[in-house]
Amino acid sequence: SDLRDLRPPSDWLEVRELGPTPGGRRLPVLTVTDFALEAPARCISARPRIVFTARVHPGEAPASYMMQGVLGLLLSGCEEGHALRRNFVFVVMPMLNPDGVALGNGRSNGAGQDLNRCWEHPPQRSEVAAARRVLQR
Repeated sequence: SDLRDLRPPSDWLEVRELGPTPGGRRLPVLTVTDFALEAPARCISARPRIVFTARVHPGEAPASYMMQGVLGLLLSGCEEGHALRRNFVFVVMPMLNPDGVALGNGRSNGAGQDLNRCWEHPPQRSEVAAARRVLQR
């Protein structure tokens, strides 16, 4: 499913770019929460953050289906979706390794790096370095 099909009718979703991948592909990061809540106890900065990533290893195709289900729930109009958005901020990186996916790699990105093995010291212009910058904010 395309993200446009899941686009909510309300103010629940922010889509930003982490920047292009080393291969020049888009690298989106989604923030899902109830941006409209104004009560001080519910302000965005006070809500716990939950991070979802998928397709770090390109060969893990079932992760795309998992991510579709996660986004379907978080962006739905059901009571569970509302409760989750009121109480948490979700940072979602639906496909952290689009270069590796496009190239048909099993574990590595376009530069041959296993992105699951370099979170502590990521290569400077890698997808993981971009993700770490977002998570450290």
